[in-house]
Amino acid sequence: MRYILAFVVGSFLCACNHPTKQTANKDKNAIQPTIYATPAGDKIVFLEDYYKAYYKAMKANYANRDEIYEEQVHEPIFNNYFTKSEYSQLVGSKLGTPIKDTTLLEKYISAVIYNRLEMEKIITSALADCRKYLENDSITIYILPSNQDVYMVTDGMGGVSGLTAGSKQIILTINPAIDKWKEMLSYNIAHEFNHTYWTKMDINKTPWNMLTYLVFEGRADSYAHLIYPNTVCPWTKTLPADEEEALWKRIKSQLDNTSIAFQYSVMFGVRNEFPYWGGYTLGYHIVQSALKNHPGLTPEEWTNLSPEKMLAMSDYISK
Repeated sequence: MRYILAFVVGSFLCACNHPTKQTANKDKNAIQPTIYATPAGDKIVFLEDYYKAYYKAMKANYANRDEIYEEQVHEPIFNNYFTKSEYSQLVGSKLGTPIKDTTLLEKYISAVIYNRLEMEKIITSALADCRKYLENDSITIYILPSNQDVYMVTDGMGGVSGLTAGSKQIILTINPAIDKWKEMLSYNIAHEFNHTYWTKMDINKTPWNMLTYLVFEGRADSYAHLIYPNTVCPWTKTLPADEEEALWKRIKSQLDNTSIAFQYSVMFGVRNEFPYWGGYTLGYHIVQSALKNHPGLTPEEWTNLSPEKMLAMSDYISK
């Protein structure tokens, strides 16, 4: 989950399961997003119509674009789909940030529409791959168009960024203009699927602190790499060994820190206080070290291990 933050089926699926229009709002004038129901019982909800409505209204009243964004995008999407999500506060924060640069928004919306069938295939297949090791059914995937405000982040992540909204919900922002988007879509599904499973099984058992966050992301990337071992994931390899060692020494005494601001600084490198994506690389290597030392564990077993146990099993406990 890159915003905690966390993103290829047989051709026969397209022939037997066509997108259907549904709505979560009884207002007949409300937007009714395209919803694709997969054979496995999952749903893929395309939310670009909310952004189309925003873009149209914003062009007619540019001065009030932030207010229009709130009315057309943030409020209806959040209220219709995420008020009961385990990570609803995080989702609200993500959706609540108005789009400042709308110059290419129409292009990004059109790109999602144009590639919708391909997205359905890839997501359906990736979810099937994920269930070879962990069980979590009835997942809903929400697709958002990219925008210029997040272009640099999405570009650096291969065209896809993900956010787990809860134990049954994943949000993906996709930019099909980036060459690697198909490969990274599958990877992100696996990453976020691991988060959904952990949320279902362990969220009420584990206090959220710096160590939890490190292992939370390290587990998800380890799971995604288990399924897609050939995918190059930039945020798991950002630090040379000496810089990773320096980061570990710097935060080792802060593993019980519950400050979200501190955790974000470590994970993302915000405000240049820590290396860019350094926490993701460190968390991944902690988990990988633990798994290397205990190769007999199944994905279900190691996903459910406590962060403290995972650290104790790794070489990092003595570093």
